Amino acid sequence: MGIIYNTTMKPSKNELVEDWLVRQDFFTGKKKPQLKHVGGFRLEDPAGEVGIEFRLYADNADLSDVIY
Repeated sequence: MGIIYNTTMKPSKNELVEDWLVRQDFFTGKKKPQLKHVGGFRLEDPAGEVGIEFRLYADNADLSDVIY
């Protein structure tokens, strides 16, 4: 299992996803998303060298409550 460090990112993961999301074909919003991190998981290779993080976000910018 890999080591997860307590760090701070600028811009944050949420800010990075917000900027990226509006350029995707599957984005259904009409205005800037208001994302809330609602879950996710992490996969790592057996040697612990590489990991991929999957994050689920709810978009609360309108009444649709879409999950990405």
